[in-house]
Amino acid sequence: MVTLGIILTCSPAQAVEFDDWRMELRPTYSWWTVEDDNMHGFGTGLMGSWRAFDTLYIKLDTEIIFLDMENPGNKYLWEISAGANYDIDITPLTVTMGTGIGPLLTKDEGQDWKTDASWHLLLAFQYSITKDFALGIEGRYHFIFTDFNTSPLFFTASLKAVLTF
Repeated sequence: MVTLGIILTCSPAQAVEFDDWRMELRPTYSWWTVEDDNMHGFGTGLMGSWRAFDTLYIKLDTEIIFLDMENPGNKYLWEISAGANYDIDITPLTVTMGTGIGPLLTKDEGQDWKTDASWHLLLAFQYSITKDFALGIEGRYHFIFTDFNTSPLFFTASLKAVLTF
């Protein structure tokens, strides 16, 4: 028993100091399809997260997107979410799976803002350049809780820069 205590106390896992905060900046490309209307556009996302456990992060996330559509016009999206990300560390590569839920504000050109609830799933790959900085790619599927028969297909693809501190 004493030997086990010494091994656990002196193990390399005990000596590792984890950085607990992470910020991500993402330029995004988005697709939005509902019935016969197809839109695409660009935006940006910002995420802040805190390491709750070894590989689990609790996050706050926002994404602003401008979609261009020929008819009836442009669409603006602003998603705000809270959720969690789980990392699989294959140093220097990290695979991240995550989810988030929150309000999605939408505005069609010439109309007022409308609020719906949304949920997203994400899969990301990032490569560590240094201990505190990584670059990566990310894909997100967004589900909007409106009329389930006409819920749009909404997907974003992003490049991302990740700062850990």
